Amino acid sequence: MLPRLLMLLALLPSAPGCIAANPSLSGGATTPTRRVDMALGGAARLPTGQLRGVPGMRGDQAVQRSALGEGITPIGFGRYGINRHTDVELAVLGASARVAYRHEWLLADGINRTVWLVSPSFMLGKAYDREADAARGGVRGSLEVPLLYSADYGGVYETWIGPRVGFEYIVGDFTIDTGTSRVQAAGLRAGAVLGFAAGFRRIHAMIELGAAYEHWWVRADGERRQRGGVVLIPAFALRVRL
Repeated sequence: MLPRLLMLLALLPSAPGCIAANPSLSGGATTPTRRVDMALGGAARLPTGQLRGVPGMRGDQAVQRSALGEGITPIGFGRYGINRHTDVELAVLGASARVAYRHEWLLADGINRTVWLVSPSFMLGKAYDREADAARGGVRGSLEVPLLYSADYGGVYETWIGPRVGFEYIVGDFTIDTGTSRVQAAGLRAGAVLGFAAGFRRIHAMIELGAAYEHWWVRADGERRQRGGVVLIPAFALRVRL
């Protein structure tokens, strides 16, 4: 099971220059013991306020336009159940990879099952420049911690809702009007996610909407600047359980 899972994720296409939207697509529970969940789908990043519509004339504007702007990301993930209440996840989000440890606390068992699910994760990947030059751009890394109230209704419907907080760091060389600029950016985000899944037996369609306020501290061109705004992340996926 695991070799096929890793092969599928390795073959997931990633479009050059895509923005790394980072949805949870948590589902209503962890993956059962020694079972595998695989999913393919997509997500979008829709920034608002000061995080949207900048010209890219300065270094801080360039990293915002390239790495923090709007975009669509192909996604795929695999989860393996370690025991009844714990699984691990490997996800590919465009040109980034994410690993997560997911654990649940049982609230109610039976046909309708509810849990608290926490899934700390680490994501690492490429921060693309808006120009098609492989020598430019940088790397990005983030830590995320969602805490979700999750429910499974007879294996047919699943819901999840709860808060999510995170930290992200980006460093690299980004294109500005007069050449390139070395940029370092650190951001904090806090928000919530709401998701729903429906299906039968082993196949479920998943949709999710995440919303968070992000505040970024950017160092570029010898200056420090700040900006923030609300970011929406709608996502979908088709999940298959093996």
